[in-house]
Amino acid sequence: PIFKRLGEMYAGSEKGLKSQDLYLDILNHNKDYSGLKSYSQILLQQPKGDPKRTLKLQQIFEQAYFLEVQSQEEKGEIKMAIANYHKFVKTNPKSKLAEKALWNAIQLQFKIFDSKGAAISVEKFATLYPKSEHVVPALLRAAQAYESMAQLTRAAKVLEKLSRLDKSAGEKWQSLAADFYAIEGLTNKAQPLYIALKGSKDSNLAFHALEQLEQMAKPGSSTQLKLTEEIIKSGRQPQASLIQLRSVEALFAKGDHSKAFTEAKKVLSMNGNGTEAAKAKARFIQAQILEKEFEQQSVKSRLDRFTTVFAIKTGKLEKAQKAYQAAIEYGEPHVAVESLMRLSKLYGSYVEMLKTMPLPEGLPQTEAPAFQAEMDKLAIPMEEKSVETMADALAQAKKLDLRTGIIPR
Repeated sequence: PIFKRLGEMYAGSEKGLKSQDLYLDILNHNKDYSGLKSYSQILLQQPKGDPKRTLKLQQIFEQAYFLEVQSQEEKGEIKMAIANYHKFVKTNPKSKLAEKALWNAIQLQFKIFDSKGAAISVEKFATLYPKSEHVVPALLRAAQAYESMAQLTRAAKVLEKLSRLDKSAGEKWQSLAADFYAIEGLTNKAQPLYIALKGSKDSNLAFHALEQLEQMAKPGSSTQLKLTEEIIKSGRQPQASLIQLRSVEALFAKGDHSKAFTEAKKVLSMNGNGTEAAKAKARFIQAQILEKEFEQQSVKSRLDRFTTVFAIKTGKLEKAQKAYQAAIEYGEPHVAVESLMRLSKLYGSYVEMLKTMPLPEGLPQTEAPAFQAEMDKLAIPMEEKSVETMADALAQAKKLDLRTGIIPR
């Protein structure tokens, strides 16, 4: 107390300054950080003297302030410590201890599961101390916190910041940020990131960006068509085959069967893993087109042309039959069962055609019963085949436990 009084009485003299210093030493020795902070703050408010001394007093004030908050943390007064660490940063932004204070606050916020508060603090930390060794892991943790709270837009913003600061994995974070924006429907924010990633040296990231851009593009637009061509040219499977298949399905749905059949050939000629399902569906579409051609083939004829016409009709049946059988061989469960069902109906159509076939022009009426009997003979084995194939389709659907409504059908 004497030193404190002397410091006040002789503030500007050597005796007074020495007294102040001794009082500060005693407070420090006693670890009275609260008193040290208050006294150094009082001295700083006095008329300015030696700049070196002022600087030293400022350092003492900051250290005492920091240690006071740290002692609160050690005593388990976590919420108070968090609030005071943040207050320290706000009131002493230029202090060398400010970074450490904010980092300590963040660690404590995560410790008490204040994920949102911690994530917000991390964003502030990254803005104030972008060169800190803690900034990259902190931003990653903040992104994870926002993701766990389903706040994907905020997570994406953090990841964008992370991508600029983490040079070693920047593109990875940029891609993830774009994915989060895409999930949230913010294509205006996702697209520029994907466009930038298209030129990445990492082939996986570049292709993922290309794929996402294609999905975002307006269906049928020139942009989408261009991106589709890029995916197909890449040869990356199964994406290339699935994109090509989508084109086949669209053409088939529009009724452009000729072009759909030709485009399906491109899928069937592709190599690489993961294309078997696409090939099965492409071949199934071809089979349906061939079945349609079979149905449209007329069997009306003159007697001298009957053999030729009948052979053409049977030939179209065989082509469709082979296509369905080829689709089955790819081993895609749904396509296989659907193909068996279509085959059964195809055989049934052939039977119906045989039983209702008009008499060839020029055939004498006396020979009509013999002609119809011959057609019935041809129909019997095919009718049995139709039933057996449908039974096989049902057995396969049950075995595979397909839950798409195909078993009742």
